Amino acid sequence: MKHTILFLTAILAFALSSCNDDNKGNRMYFQAQMANHVSNVAATEEEPGEMTSDAVVYELLVDVDNMTADVACKITLPDGKMGTIDLRGMALSIDKATGGYVMKQTAQTLSQGTFACTNFAGVLDLSTSHISTTHFSFIVEKHYSVNAVISTLEYTDAKVAITNEATGDVRTVKADKFEFEINPTTNKATLSIKGLDYDGNLGKEATLVYENLDLKPCVGGYAVTAEKVSPVNHGEPALLKYRLQNVKARLLFFGSFEAAYTIDGIGEILATK
Repeated sequence: MKHTILFLTAILAFALSSCNDDNKGNRMYFQAQMANHVSNVAATEEEPGEMTSDAVVYELLVDVDNMTADVACKITLPDGKMGTIDLRGMALSIDKATGGYVMKQTAQTLSQGTFACTNFAGVLDLSTSHISTTHFSFIVEKHYSVNAVISTLEYTDAKVAITNEATGDVRTVKADKFEFEINPTTNKATLSIKGLDYDGNLGKEATLVYENLDLKPCVGGYAVTAEKVSPVNHGEPALLKYRLQNVKARLLFFGSFEAAYTIDGIGEILATK
């Protein structure tokens, strides 16, 4: 799942080059590997119930001539039951924010899968700079809510509050990007932080990468935690001082997050978007 965005871009390039040769009009076929988050529709923080997350390949057929879209994939429910959704003839419209398409299930949508699927809505983002905003949401078998996201979750221009360990003073800065690469198959995540100089010794151009953080689905998104995690060294011993402790992050649907952690000698860090 590491290169999902590049993979989807490559599929797009293939689809655009091939759709002119199939004599079927302006129809484009896509495959996108995504993280599928499945929970009970009535899940709350107090009563989350069972929830699961896995890696799923979605197949999409976009018909620009008729402004319709078809979506199909396999679904595994928290109780272990497996089935498929196969929706045909959904309404398609241009998404001005991403340059891609918005898909919505209508009364005329045909359901061909083994699972009943309702309330499908999604965005297929075709821009290389914001492709991580591709997402789908729908309800399966009346009782299960499904949210699907690209495995690379990016949060740009995050607000960061740094509490000085020695004095307790708080200063607020911005980070260029927090990026979480989530892998629901292994229940692990990789965190990359770009453009955040904690103490004036790191340099804003530096990117710190932390691997093997714990991942699990939670109400409204994913929880990322770690007791202690050091940055990937890459032969730079000076970076090892930026070890994170007591990491608690929450990645929410869609586009917001919050993360808290401490760094020895620097203090407490709180990042929000």
